[in-house]
Amino acid sequence: MELTKIDEFMRSRGFTKAIGPIFSEWEFVKDEILLPDRKEGSGNGTVHIYLLEDNMTIFRQCFSEYIKAFSKDPKESEDLCPHVAHFVMTSNVLTVAGFAYMHYKCDANMFNYENFVHKVMRNDDDGMIAFESLFKFTTENRPYFKKFDKEVFGKIIRYVFVPRKTAYKIYLYSDDDFKNFATFWLIGQIPDSTFIVDTPPQAEVKAINNVKTDNQEKEQQPVSTPEDVKQRFIAFIVSTGLPLKTAKAYAGNVKNMIPIAQKMLDGQEHPSPFTITNIGELKRINEALWANEEVSKWNVEKHHRASAAFRMYIKMFQAESSDITEVPNESKPKVAHVMDFTLTKDEEEQKESYMKFLREERGMVPMSITNYANLLYKKLSPLICDYYNSDFRNVYAVKDLKALIKIDDEIWDIPEINAADESTKGKLSASFQRYRDFVESNLSDDELFSIAFGDDNEDEAEEENIVKLEIGKKYQYAQYLPLYSVRAACGAFANEKEVETEGWVDVSTSGIRAKENMFIVHAKGNSMEPSIHNNDLCVFQKYEGGELESNIVLTQLITHDIEYGGMYTIKKFHVEKSLDENGNLYNSRIELLSNNPLYDPIILTEKDADDVKVVGVFVGVIRGLSKDSGSIVDDDISQDTHGDNKKRKNKIKTLSVEYPDGRVVQNANATTTYLEVIKNSFPDLIIDIDFTTPVISRERIPDFPNHPRAQTLIDGGFYVSTNFSSKDKAMILKKISDELGLGLKISLVDK
Repeated sequence: MELTKIDEFMRSRGFTKAIGPIFSEWEFVKDEILLPDRKEGSGNGTVHIYLLEDNMTIFRQCFSEYIKAFSKDPKESEDLCPHVAHFVMTSNVLTVAGFAYMHYKCDANMFNYENFVHKVMRNDDDGMIAFESLFKFTTENRPYFKKFDKEVFGKIIRYVFVPRKTAYKIYLYSDDDFKNFATFWLIGQIPDSTFIVDTPPQAEVKAINNVKTDNQEKEQQPVSTPEDVKQRFIAFIVSTGLPLKTAKAYAGNVKNMIPIAQKMLDGQEHPSPFTITNIGELKRINEALWANEEVSKWNVEKHHRASAAFRMYIKMFQAESSDITEVPNESKPKVAHVMDFTLTKDEEEQKESYMKFLREERGMVPMSITNYANLLYKKLSPLICDYYNSDFRNVYAVKDLKALIKIDDEIWDIPEINAADESTKGKLSASFQRYRDFVESNLSDDELFSIAFGDDNEDEAEEENIVKLEIGKKYQYAQYLPLYSVRAACGAFANEKEVETEGWVDVSTSGIRAKENMFIVHAKGNSMEPSIHNNDLCVFQKYEGGELESNIVLTQLITHDIEYGGMYTIKKFHVEKSLDENGNLYNSRIELLSNNPLYDPIILTEKDADDVKVVGVFVGVIRGLSKDSGSIVDDDISQDTHGDNKKRKNKIKTLSVEYPDGRVVQNANATTTYLEVIKNSFPDLIIDIDFTTPVISRERIPDFPNHPRAQTLIDGGFYVSTNFSSKDKAMILKKISDELGLGLKISLVDK
């Protein structure tokens, strides 16, 4: 039915303003509104319909008085629950009632159709049937319709609902004064008689019916048409815990965006991927698409919607393959990671404790508590997995304060995570900060002191370390390249072995464009100076054939004793060619040359051909990179005491603050200085302070400070996080000093 027609019906009942859909997609009926003998779960419970939390903006607009009262005191708000009128067309009810009657095989004991029609017609009002309910929140802050009209809804509407076959759409309206509200229902049903409907809707029910649970027998889904496969994919997404709306969006992205990406690759038109069910072919397409620079850039501009959906499509077949094949648990292959929101018992307890902390220690209202708790593991956790650490499970699995501080220090500089935080108006970072506070509250004073003022040398070593042990899967080979030992790299790229990485290195600022077949190794020795120094991070591209003359290469040797334990070397490749007896060129002599004249070349003749294997071709060196997490690092050039070769060293700076009376505060760690100055210099500004984060009164400095992570409003003040560089800490102290006329001299000095 067209929305214009629905608008016309609702205007005839005095509801002139169309506010928006509550369910714009078909929502299948659930146990909460089914008749007791039709329920698939246990227990009868109360009759209600859960509403989408995505519509909270609409609900706040319409039911603001009730929602404000509920946020203050749920019990006191009971008398303010809004009444909502509901309308459905009489012909709609009679049509789906006929399908329900057929479903129960025309058995009057199950469905007395004659009596039902009489009830419908007695309640008909000019082609419409009306009933009422209340709009409420559950104790878990979920919006729902409850206390439906027992006569009309209970004895008419509920009787047309058939489990897993009946669905509805609901649209919300108001009157001119925005005081009275009503909904219009569209009720649909998929009949049992297949001649009445086309195959696709029936296939949708079939797919939904066969979603596997732990208590159901698992069976392979048949593949017949692309529409069948699409519905199977939607059911798979739903089974991971995502809502039906999201599942349909994933399916649409696979169907529409992947052919566009394929056309960008080869200029050809391609059918829907739902026509392809061979997992090998799907993997080949996936690898080719995102290895292409143009396609990869387009995908980033589309917020990775295409790649995320297509990889999930591949995961469906991987999961089904794992389900179908009988494999002992100890040898069952790992299925590709699918982010789900199932918490372990320990994680659930951690979540409950966190919510209790927000309620009792922070005094937050129930709705905000639920929102903060859900943001952490439904929104932030998948983002951390995608863009920071591919092995990350969820926030509630992290109970170590040092680990949380490290995560907090690094994730907000990631564009995708920062954008998500901005879209929630800072609630994402605020919820994580509260979780840090919660974990910190469970530590002893000695533990807190150790974390806040611990081993500075350990902190400095971490600051200078540019290798990350884990990164988000979406940054692998896009911004970061894997670091291997030379032995491992040769094993992986020359001998096709599975090897462990030592970490991941950011190459985005080096001018090197990351690719799938690139890797990084540490150089050893000084034979390639001045081009390559000892311990430099060298980027190589896997050698797959072609001319090597004058290229620097990583080679694996069998018979020569060189820097890497007798088997591996980085050298410049030079070849001398000769003619054989048939006049064909062949490599008669290969020289592996050092740039340092103090080293002799490695000579390989024709008889040594089987003893050498070129693993990779040199791309460049990563230099001058540093992870800034509390200090400023300057790239300085100094003379090597062993010769004219130049090498880099890192100069660490810390914070120094001089008071007007000449007193100076300067610690080895910039954070220690920062906190000491805030505590001692303007205590009247401090609302609250712990070992890591002070709160500055916004009444004294209302527009301070101009930094996203320092603008989180709490308890009448601003959190001023310690998770900035030394330069940012200096800026914040200078801002306060200038605003209040404290006359502090703030500078960055060498440690």
